[in-house]
Amino acid sequence: MSMPKKLTTIRLDPKQLTQLERIAKREDRTVSYIIRKAIDDHIRKDKRA
Repeated sequence: MSMPKKLTTIRLDPKQLTQLERIAKREDRTVSYIIRKAIDDHIRKDKRA
């Protein structure tokens, strides 16, 4: 079972948002999903270091 989500705000520059939207569209996912996956990947990489 997944943990409940907590609402968080981040600031992106327009170029970052455009790129995230492009990735999300290509992968048929939401921008939120793409951001969460990137954060999870970063955390996993940091734990291995």
